Amino acid sequence: MKKSMINPVKGNHLENSDYFVKIMNGIGDALDSTPVDYYKVIELIYKISSPSFVYPEIKPCCSSCNVALKNEKYHKAFDILKTLDGKTELDDIREIYEIARLYFMGGK
Repeated sequence: MKKSMINPVKGNHLENSDYFVKIMNGIGDALDSTPVDYYKVIELIYKISSPSFVYPEIKPCCSSCNVALKNEKYHKAFDILKTLDGKTELDDIREIYEIARLYFMGGK
């Protein structure tokens, strides 16, 4: 008989980063489709480029959480993705997406 495990540790901030993951996966899936789904890319870029867009903030999960640094990197990734607006060349779009993904994953 299986026993359910009760985790005594409070949930972490990664559970709250779904919005970031959804945007990045949406653009990645659109670029990987054949043919490339430019409509989906434009739709996602429109969402983050609109004047009403507010950067989502991830709340810290504990006192030693480094979420402020992650928020800053996520904001930088969104700013990089915003430069996709008006780009039509697939190579340019992929390059900008990969740089934003690098920031999103914690690089640089």
